[in-house]
Formats: sequence, structure tokens, C-alpha cells
Amino acid sequence: MAASRTSYTTCPLCEATCGLELTLGGGEVLGVRGDRDDVFSRGYTASTVDQMPKQVSAAMMFGTMLSVPIPDVDCTAHLMIVGANPLA
Repeated sequence: MAASRTSYTTCPLCEATCGLELTLGGGEVLGVRGDRDDVFSRGYTASTVDQMPKQVSAAMMFGTMLSVPIPDVDCTAHLMIVGANPLA
């Protein structure tokens, strides 16, 4: 197994420019968390990080992270929302 290493970068998803600490190993990203030593974000990440799984799945289905599926609620007989609170 290849040794892991830590790399630091800035999140490109929004204007907050949160600092990220990446754990890399074997050509893969093994972990991502907020960089505690970042001057601006101090280890916190903006809520846009929660959107990353949605953007990755959209890219795999539609070819780009910018194509996000939106359900047509008016024409939908059944809608299942997983991992979200529709009343929030």
C-alpha cells in the first residue's frame, strides 16, 4: 500500500474560498476536510461542499457538473427525496 500524504488547496465551489486539507494516496483522494490552519475558514467549510456528491453524479449521468437534474413536481406522480428534509 502506498504511503499517504497531505496536500492543501482552496475549494473552488463558491466565493467563500474555504481552505481544504486533502489526504492523498495511491493516486486517489482518501479524505477531505476543512484546513484548521487556513486564515479565513479556520477549518470550516461552506454549505456548498454538501452539493459535491450531487454535482459528481450529475457529471457521470449528463457529462458535466453544471447539468443538475430538477424534478418536474407538477408532472410527477411520486417523488422520493433521500437524505433531505423537504420541510426545511
